[in-house]
Amino acid sequence: MNKDSRGEDPALTPERESASYRRRVSDPALTPEEIASFLDNPLVLSDKNLLILLLCHPRMTPPLLLKKLSLLSPLDLARIAHSPTASPMARTMTMEQVLQHYETIPLGTRKSLARLVPPAFFRRAKEEDGSVLAELLNNPRISEDILIQILQRRDLPRSFLVRLLGDSRWRNRSRVLFLLVQRGVAGEEVLSRLSRAQLEELSRNAALPQALKERVKELLRRFSPLRG
Repeated sequence: MNKDSRGEDPALTPERESASYRRRVSDPALTPEEIASFLDNPLVLSDKNLLILLLCHPRMTPPLLLKKLSLLSPLDLARIAHSPTASPMARTMTMEQVLQHYETIPLGTRKSLARLVPPAFFRRAKEEDGSVLAELLNNPRISEDILIQILQRRDLPRSFLVRLLGDSRWRNRSRVLFLLVQRGVAGEEVLSRLSRAQLEELSRNAALPQALKERVKELLRRFSPLRG
């Protein structure tokens, strides 16, 4: 029998066994029955990376996935939601699991989640800490459309809105500025960057301070009259 430098059979080392299982659980031809068998395997259950790899299998079924989600931390769940091999069903189920327990997740973990999860997650997550939402701006998948949807929420902390106004990527986006003006975070200094339609909508906003509303009307008078 061949021995390694430590006198052990290399075929039995944990590293080789784990590598062997990694190849096997990554096989796209696995059947649901084979996946179920792996999910009951002690080695797979004891190796978080192997378990996550298996849960990201494109043939993972909802019942099998649901049985194991409770074994994972929020950041582990975010890894599944971020995986290119995970099915849309798996991504949705993992994010639902995070949402159910979101209020119990520590602040530091929530900040990490903000950088990892699909940004649309924060359309529903009840996050009141501006420092967490600020991390969302560092999420590589954040888009203007998703950010606008998040800004529709009325419970966003003001500290996040102020942070957004100073962000070099977003402070010149007219749709973002429009919502920040509506929220009373941005003022007269940004009005010139808004479109005519946005200014007209602001002029009808009863909550807008009178001085700001007068400035909006002044800017509107500079536009050419609309042709009928």
